[in-house]
Amino acid sequence: MLSTPSPCVSSLHPQFTFSTPKSRHLLLLIRVPIDPIRAVAQVPSPPKKKKKEPRNADGESEAAELVRTLLRKANADDEKRPLVSTLNKHVRILRTEHCFLLFEELGRRDRWLQCLEVFRWMQKQRWYIADNGIYSKLISVMGKKGQTRMAMWLFSEMRSSGCRPDTSVYNALITAHLHSKDKTKALAKAMGYFEKMKGDVKKVDELFKDLKASAVSPDIYTYNGVMDAYGKNKMVAEMESVLQLMKTNQCKPDVITFNLLIDSYAEADQLLYHALRKGLVPNASTYKLLFKAYTKASMEGATWSIKTGMDLQDSSDVFAMGVKKDITGGKVQQSQAIAITLFFALQTVLSIARPEEITAAHGVVATDVGTCSRIGRDVLREGGHAVDAVVAAALCLGVVSLASSGIGGGAFMLLRLANGDAQAFDMRETAPFSSSMNMYAGNATLKTSGALSIAVPGEVAGLHEAWKQHGKLPWKRLVMPATRLARRGFRISPYLFMQMNKNMAGILADEGLSNMLTSKGKLLQPGDTCYNKRLARTLRAISKHGPQILYDGSVGKDLVRDIQKFGGILTIKDLQKYKVRVTEPISAEIMGLKILGMPPPSAGGAGIILMLNILARYGIPSGVSGSLGIHRFIESLKNVFAVRMNLGDPEFVNVSEVLSDMLSPKFAEALRERNAVSMTTSVNSYFGALYQSPSTGILLNNEMDDFSIPENVSSNAPPPAPANFISPSKRPLSTMAPTIVLKDVTSLVDLQDGQLRALVGASGGAMIIAAITEVLMNHFGKGMDPLSSILAPRSYHQLIPNVLQYENWTTVTGDHFEVPAETRIALKKKGHVLLGLAGGTITQFVVHKLEDSQAVEGVVYGKLIAISDPRKGGLPAGY
Repeated sequence: MLSTPSPCVSSLHPQFTFSTPKSRHLLLLIRVPIDPIRAVAQVPSPPKKKKKEPRNADGESEAAELVRTLLRKANADDEKRPLVSTLNKHVRILRTEHCFLLFEELGRRDRWLQCLEVFRWMQKQRWYIADNGIYSKLISVMGKKGQTRMAMWLFSEMRSSGCRPDTSVYNALITAHLHSKDKTKALAKAMGYFEKMKGDVKKVDELFKDLKASAVSPDIYTYNGVMDAYGKNKMVAEMESVLQLMKTNQCKPDVITFNLLIDSYAEADQLLYHALRKGLVPNASTYKLLFKAYTKASMEGATWSIKTGMDLQDSSDVFAMGVKKDITGGKVQQSQAIAITLFFALQTVLSIARPEEITAAHGVVATDVGTCSRIGRDVLREGGHAVDAVVAAALCLGVVSLASSGIGGGAFMLLRLANGDAQAFDMRETAPFSSSMNMYAGNATLKTSGALSIAVPGEVAGLHEAWKQHGKLPWKRLVMPATRLARRGFRISPYLFMQMNKNMAGILADEGLSNMLTSKGKLLQPGDTCYNKRLARTLRAISKHGPQILYDGSVGKDLVRDIQKFGGILTIKDLQKYKVRVTEPISAEIMGLKILGMPPPSAGGAGIILMLNILARYGIPSGVSGSLGIHRFIESLKNVFAVRMNLGDPEFVNVSEVLSDMLSPKFAEALRERNAVSMTTSVNSYFGALYQSPSTGILLNNEMDDFSIPENVSSNAPPPAPANFISPSKRPLSTMAPTIVLKDVTSLVDLQDGQLRALVGASGGAMIIAAITEVLMNHFGKGMDPLSSILAPRSYHQLIPNVLQYENWTTVTGDHFEVPAETRIALKKKGHVLLGLAGGTITQFVVHKLEDSQAVEGVVYGKLIAISDPRKGGLPAGY
């Protein structure tokens, strides 16, 4: 089952004043140089002589004049008049050179998305020929203003189109990465492209000498790039000469410089000591390289201590043992002590800022999509309740993240009020009245997609019920932003495009999805505008008349007619009889925290609590660290999947005994009073049943696939669970697990007791339990900061088949996630069967930092940190 985690929001004051910072995109106006060293130094090469173009009386070229006229006619500030429509009117006279000028002018105006529109328009023209120059120009435009992810995507598409990247393209990528905020990571990526260029060291040497002879002063990136090339060829003398030249030119070496030297130099410990005296703080790569250097020199004592410190970095006791062990007065022991001391000093280094993480004093929202985060934040700004923000954000996600969520599906919502009261809103889909345990006999595939896989949707009813109990703003105000997006259109994101591409056959087979997501028989591309005007009409009707128009009105009748025409069994009676369940959350005290989870039919809440209980018994943090910690994590996960088969809909199955055993020792929002909401919404598989209602524009779920059926027996899947067999109006078991974390109540004096600590939600089907447990254990168990807790690579297991899946993929954002090789080797030795997974879960995380907090009328207000998982490209919003 796939789902969309809710946004994470928190705020302090009754008056909400948000300001959305505009993304600023600056076009690279210089010609991309062909010299890689000069590219790193960001120095333009001299332009080649060209034939003089015809010019007007003002000295402006005719091509430039035409472009200026086009932009004036397009009135680019008006979304109702797309630039492409203006280009179509002049299609007979426009050519590649005009598009190049358009790229420059649009970049100057910070309209990089329109650059992509022009590029897509170019590709549809008969005269278009894909070449490196076009991609190099676009990559430069994206990179210069920080759109590194889009530059990466263009590079990937370029390779897919058959173009072979040349030096200019790699230079553009290098320049793009060097405009990243994270310079250290950018350099590593840039050097990765430099290596892909397969340029030999002689060429690098010649280019560097040419650069020294010019009037250009190399910078730190230039020097490090040259040293990297020399180091790979064991040219130590040349590396020393570069280091001396840096000193002459007053260019101060950084930690990367010393890492390169340590990797190639015999006296690694002396280099480290020199780096210390320069005031440099080593990074993780430094220690890996030291370990490698000491191993070559057979310095076993030093390698043992460094490795121990790296594996158990959160333990101060280990630090003390590491410094004392094997210190007998020699040179090696001195270096060992220095290295370990520095390793623990790394804990104080500030992390590099990423757009997926924000810190705010008043309010934050974190979702899969930046637009939806901002919509939720704006609701708070107007004085809305936490539930108001969740409603608006969820409806937004149903429009722009339609592969994973929508009003044709269901959700779980967890609410915790500042006064301590908590509620669980179950808006899970239900089986139609005409369904039965044996309805798929002989053809189990019918429950995975198509008309018979559709269950009764519950999201709209659940959102409205939560709003009715706690909302402050008008219902119409909350539905309006999603309505506008569906009517005016939204951009196809790289992640949505990836899922469209994977499900292309199903999309093309359905008329509604095909009309919405294709143009002239081809899928819309990232940056293209997508419209769902039928859904906009449906949402407008829901905003005026409430959910009854869907569950007992004209919209519902149209929906039922479409489904039955498609071959489904859902009736208007199914919609009329649908009820939202409002119950109490399950809870448990673990590690000094109180965990609130969703009760059955969610198996996620109980599963997470069971795993945390098991892991806490091994000791925190040492017992859950390193490869042994992952091994224990996987074994506890197997226990959860063994027990969860006994869970089901509590109105049909007695789950109290099983639940009691499990509890024993992607939306989140917190308002001024520190109310908190965590919600996860889903349509199950990507694009649900792969059916969109032609009358209503609603994409329907395939949640019937979450039920067990007697005949579905396979050696690669858990056995059928009778507690989860189909029955009319029954809710299928789910792993969606919206979670709220509080500080455990230990006294009646400490005002921090019982206060909000964190909110977390995830999407990813059966992998959700593992993802949320890992994030919570990373932060509260191992002491990792919130962003690192999300970025850490994840491992998964579902008991059957007996395979440990681990992340090994590069996301649409360009980030690569992979469990380290040494960890995989250790897990194999323990008998695990490993399989790399080109995908994973998407997790949103909000942390309420109680340190340096203030208490006002018994409510504690601390700093708020919100993380949107970069695996999907989401962005948080806050103020």
